[in-house]
Amino acid sequence: MELQKVKCDKCNAEFNISEKSIKSHMLSKEKKIEETYFFCPKCKHKYIITITDEEIRRTIQDCKAIEQQIIGLINIKKKMLGRAKEKSLKLEKEWKQ
Repeated sequence: MELQKVKCDKCNAEFNISEKSIKSHMLSKEKKIEETYFFCPKCKHKYIITITDEEIRRTIQDCKAIEQQIIGLINIKKKMLGRAKEKSLKLEKEWKQ
């Protein structure tokens, strides 16, 4: 995860959020409701990022898997187009003479 620069709404402190600064805990173990959040390092104001249940977390994971598949397909497409371009340039040289 990239560092993201934020400004606290309460004290105006500017700081970077990293994966390390993001915390989570279960609001309800029985319903498996999870809260993800971070704190301003200066005034300790809590910022809630998400509140999720199992279904939402599963959907997020499914979306990430689909995104990885799409990235793989884009890479395959780029390779295919690269080979087609090479062949086209080769044919162009052959047939221009």
